[in-house]
This record gives sequence, structure tokens and C-alpha cells, in this order.
Amino acid sequence: MRAPVSPKGYSLFLKDLGQILECSRQDLLALKGRSLFLTGCTAFIGKWLVESLLWANQRLALDLRVTVLVRSSASFLTAMPHLAAHKGLRLVQGNILSLPEQDIPEFDLALHGVNLPNDASVSWPARHMLTAVSGTEALMDMAAGKGCRHLLLLSSGAVYGTQFPQKAPFAEHALPVELRESAVYGNTKRFVESYARAKGQELGVTVSIARCFAFIGAHMPLNEHNAMSSFLLHALRQQPIIIRGDGTPLRSFLSGRDLSIWILAMLARGDGCVCNVGSQVAFSLREWARRVLACAGLPEDFLTVQGHALHGNAPDAYVPDTGFARSAWQLAETASPEENILAALDWFRAHPACIPAADKHLEKNVPT
Repeated sequence: MRAPVSPKGYSLFLKDLGQILECSRQDLLALKGRSLFLTGCTAFIGKWLVESLLWANQRLALDLRVTVLVRSSASFLTAMPHLAAHKGLRLVQGNILSLPEQDIPEFDLALHGVNLPNDASVSWPARHMLTAVSGTEALMDMAAGKGCRHLLLLSSGAVYGTQFPQKAPFAEHALPVELRESAVYGNTKRFVESYARAKGQELGVTVSIARCFAFIGAHMPLNEHNAMSSFLLHALRQQPIIIRGDGTPLRSFLSGRDLSIWILAMLARGDGCVCNVGSQVAFSLREWARRVLACAGLPEDFLTVQGHALHGNAPDAYVPDTGFARSAWQLAETASPEENILAALDWFRAHPACIPAADKHLEKNVPT
């Protein structure tokens, strides 16, 4: 079988870029001639979205102008050197709390990714919360002055709090009354949503919200402490997977390709809506680990589950209800879980520099 390839100037596989273009063609054409400003987009979601926009710009002659706020242009281009020569891409160096407005051209569409560490509850929580809210305020004030009329806010499924499978996955209207005080990440995301909506009404900027769940694919940060990153990292190293818990929590993972298709739809069609972005195809962590090992050609005895399920205890879940995306916008997943796992493994094998070196801390802390 021929190995997947990336077109010159891109890191994503041609197959993924082609499918994004095919599925999002009408949404992309609706963005023709637009100016976009992106923040918080130098990690997984941003890398997929920026490459998808640049690919469409080139293939469909969209005359898109994409400006990305980065902390360091040099660091960004060191990580993504293939993007340096792209017309239509402009990097602006700065941070969300001190926006270099003189370097930012006018734009009519913005995507705001509120970067907040998942460990914020134990690492300077007050500072992270203040930065997220103050940064959103600064961006929206600047955006209104630059002519922006639609902002897409990247939020998180963490706004729903802890889920349990005996209840249906949370739909967009089903926010709980309150979250635990210790749930700094979810509480901050939730407050930023409310603040952005209120600020948007004040400024005349329509605010749409994408509540992002969990993802799989190229550019995943394999050194982060989450289940799929850990499973893929161990499989790529051909190392056993050890689950310290009982392996029963339910998780789902949307591919980076489908994530791009859904976000492009929200950019083009978003009218102040709130939309869950994720997969409703869920398995236990034990089952996900088993499937990763099978896709990597490794035996089942590479998996050890150390914990035992307690009788009567329901496992937690992190799974969205995607009924709105499917019914209102006809969005769907384009590949099976196995196809997504295989694609992720193929991409990291083709980009070995993106596989972290062995780390004893990570070795000891496989997710539960």
C-alpha cells in the first residue's frame, strides 16, 4: 500500500486536505474575499484550521487573508516552516493582553481560542481565569474597531461538568446549574462564553460558540496527559499500555479532519449559535486502548488494567450530543474510529520528530 503523502508546503496528508475541501467547498466559497483574524491557534486545532484555509485559498482562489496572533513568529515558523512561503498568511507577534493593533489589518471575521491549561485548577487558577476573560475583552474591543462582525469562540465540553452514561450526552441547551468550585477550567470557559455573548451585544458583534470535546489526528500533543495521546505514544514506541484505573470511563474522539470541516461550517454559517464539536461514537478507555494496539499491530497482552470497577459505580463520560450539528447543518463524521487511529499512527510515523523522546514522568502516568 502506498504511504500517505503531504503536498509541498503542507504537513497534513493530501487525503485529509482533499476531503476537507470536498466536504467544505460551499462553506469555503462563502468565505471568499474575507479577512480572518485567529488567536490561540498555534496548537492542534489551529494547525489543522490554518492549513485547511491555506489549501482552500490556493485550490479555490478564495483571496482569503488570514492573520494569526502568535507569541513568537520565529517559534511558529520553526514548528511549521512549510507555511513560511504562503501568500495570504500573516503572522502578528504579540499576546492577547497587549495586542499590537497597529500591526493588525482590518478583518470582518475572527476565531478566538481561549488557551487555558487543563491543570489550571492546581497551577495559578486565578491568573488563568483573569487572563482568559481580560484577553477576550481586549480582543473584542479591538475586533469591533477593525470592522469585525462575527466572532467564533472556541470553548470546551468541560462547561458541562462531569457526565455519567446513565444520562444522555449533554446537548447545547443543557448546561448544569453549577460546576464544582474546583473545576476552574470548565468554569472559566463557561464564564468566557457568557462574557463574550454580553460583550458582543454591546459591540454589535455576533458571537458563535464551538464547544470542543476530544480529538485525534496529526499534530496531537503526544506529551500531554490525556488518554488518546498516551495510547498513541505507547503504541508508536511499541511499549505496553498500563491503565491505572479500571478503564471504564467513556470517551470519544473526533478526527482533526472532521474538526476542520465543522469549524469551517461555523465560520461560514454561524449566526450566534452554540454547537458541540466532537464525536458521539464512544467507547471505554479500555476499549480505546485495545483498538489502538490492534491498529498498531501489537498484541492484546500489551494492555494492563490495574484498577477494578466498583459495584454500583457508574463510569464518568466525556461525550457530546451532536444532534444539532447533524440535524441543522448536516455535519457528520467521515471515517470510523479505526480509520482515525490508523491515520494518526501513519502521520506520526511520517513525522518522527513530532514523537516526544522517552520521558520517565510520562511513563509512570498513563491516564486512568
